[in-house]
Amino acid sequence: MIHRKKAIIALDLGLNTGWAIFNHEGIMSGHENFDVARGVHRCYSFMHYAFWLAEMLDKFKITHLYYEEVVSHAGSRAAHVYGSFETTTELEACIRGIVPTGIGVTTIKKFATSNGHADKPMMIRAAQQHNPSITSDNEADAFHLLRYAMQNTE
Repeated sequence: MIHRKKAIIALDLGLNTGWAIFNHEGIMSGHENFDVARGVHRCYSFMHYAFWLAEMLDKFKITHLYYEEVVSHAGSRAAHVYGSFETTTELEACIRGIVPTGIGVTTIKKFATSNGHADKPMMIRAAQQHNPSITSDNEADAFHLLRYAMQNTE
């Protein structure tokens, strides 16, 4: 079991970022939308994410950071957004002496549902077995990743 002084954040990166945290207060989760209005440069999405992440890492005194590592995307915009968020995540973690750990999508799905090809509704239903208030697939993914991290963090 994980030591109580550890604080873990798990992230499902994207314009709608799912997050889950374990610390001395227990487990909490949610999702944040970093999309910008039409006509606003997308750099503001990245800047908003960077400020939000820095605040979360500092506020919750995070010692371990896990994120869902995606190796392919359906479109180029999604790939660019993911790459920017991943780089920002790694940078903010490293600045604080935290080693970021990416865990593959299939690993998370298999951990959560025993099916490495689980769809979004399956992932949400599996998360709701532990926390009925989870309704978004992004939050569900982060929640499962957190549970995985808790079992695999020294």
